[in-house]
Amino acid sequence: MTALPLTPAGLRCAHQADPLGVAPDRVRLSWRLEGAGTDRAQHVYHLLVTDDVGTVAWDSGRVESAASADIAYPGEA
Repeated sequence: MTALPLTPAGLRCAHQADPLGVAPDRVRLSWRLEGAGTDRAQHVYHLLVTDDVGTVAWDSGRVESAASADIAYPGEA
């Protein structure tokens, strides 16, 4: 049986849901995961940051980590 995917929810930047402005050195990304089942956890993440038209500004690539809070954004402001 294949497990249903976990879905990112509660996306945050600098601990805010919809920040109007964040100092470039304070950009930290966070999320929580939602999905059916028990004893499930994140082991890997892959983040894409895009601009207003969908152009990729930063791609974290595959990161093997259970972290989902305060992930630093090293891309351009």
